[in-house]
Amino acid sequence: MEVQFYYRKLKFRYTNTSFSSDQGELICYTNGMHVNGRDDQRILGGDTINFCPYWEYFEGKAEEGYGFALTQGAIFINNPGHENQILCIEVMFNIKSDTTEALCCGIIGYDDGFKATVIKKISQF
Repeated sequence: MEVQFYYRKLKFRYTNTSFSSDQGELICYTNGMHVNGRDDQRILGGDTINFCPYWEYFEGKAEEGYGFALTQGAIFINNPGHENQILCIEVMFNIKSDTTEALCCGIIGYDDGFKATVIKKISQF
């Protein structure tokens, strides 16, 4: 088995997740604040996928570039019953009370060439 490494432009602090096709082709990855595609560019709508107060806390600060500082703060999973769709599930964290308030979910779609785009930004559950 051959293992390859590619340097990615998006910086990470703690929160990170990625999603690949069944063939192992990278579709997208996130640091909790931004979502980049396989070409290392922001996907359409991936600039603020799950905007929340925690995001606002980092916005405009140097730390913004490194994403959320939450261990296991995001996960990508297949959207059940929807081919070529991914759920981006993230923790909504309240920086003032130091507590998790909810989970939020954005929906990302991708085409046969694995080009990703955000379909829906946020919904809490």
